[in-house]
Amino acid sequence: ATERLIHNTEEEPLSIDECLVRAGGWGSHQCRLMLSLGACTAAAAVHMLQPIFLVPLISWDLSTVQRGLISSTFFAGYGSGVLLWAWMSDRRGRRPTVLLSFLLSN
Repeated sequence: ATERLIHNTEEEPLSIDECLVRAGGWGSHQCRLMLSLGACTAAAAVHMLQPIFLVPLISWDLSTVQRGLISSTFFAGYGSGVLLWAWMSDRRGRRPTVLLSFLLSN
């Protein structure tokens, strides 16, 4: 039964549209899901890009290169943080890792 859901009669992989048709189409649940996921992605992007917009407002006597390095440091932190939390999630599980990250970041 699973094989029939994954492949069509010609044994070729199904497209996304064909999968949606077989699953019952694109309904209100999928629309709500896409809107909520899109809003969460937009909020995460704004949070991550804030340093780019805030660094020019710093009133310290910094060169352009120093200001760029400050902005880059935020992205290096995000990159190294992803590696740490991915390792932690693999070792301890997703739920405890997410709860710990919420506890530490808020």
